[in-house]
Amino acid sequence: MSSETLHVERPYDTLEQYLDGDAWTVDRSDMVLVGAAGVAAGTSVKFEIALATGEAVVRGEGRVVEAVTATNGRPGGLRVRFRQLDAASKTTLKRALEAQKRARKPEAKSSPNAAPPEAKSSPNASAAPAEAESSPNASAAPVPLPVPAPVPGAGSPAVAKVAAPVEGGNEPSGVRHRAPGPVVAPTNRDELLARLRHRGSARRRSAAE
Repeated sequence: MSSETLHVERPYDTLEQYLDGDAWTVDRSDMVLVGAAGVAAGTSVKFEIALATGEAVVRGEGRVVEAVTATNGRPGGLRVRFRQLDAASKTTLKRALEAQKRARKPEAKSSPNAAPPEAKSSPNASAAPAEAESSPNASAAPVPLPVPAPVPGAGSPAVAKVAAPVEGGNEPSGVRHRAPGPVVAPTNRDELLARLRHRGSARRRSAAE
């Protein structure tokens, strides 16, 4: 049974350029011979693909499966199913399949150093909390004053409020206001109370006389 011979020349100077431009033509069991035409489906063919320099990059034998029309900006040709390929051609077509896989990978995987979405779009997202913590004048929670322990034997101490000077405050009258604070009663509280009662009784007797 006779076979047709197809010679296809592609406009590339190197094998790498051919793989970049025509890797899409290759499948595992067949490939498209770009620009080939005039051969009926089922015809056995010997084919050769060569570069613009004349170097052959693929040689083999196969059978025409169908005519492929030009679509999506890609040229048409003949699809040929492989029957026999030499070792160099197998290596070239394997590299073409690998190039297809790399081209199909998502861009996100091919750019490992790409910044995540919105990672750089809001640099001041945490600025307010940071300023609040670093501000030296930020208001702090009030600290409770310690309550003095009772003096043994003096009974329950009476706590009076005395004024503490208010820092930074000036009163027009000249009186310095003082903030209230706890004060412990003197240990001779009972003795002082007895003296006051005694003085009060003496004054009342003097007034009666």
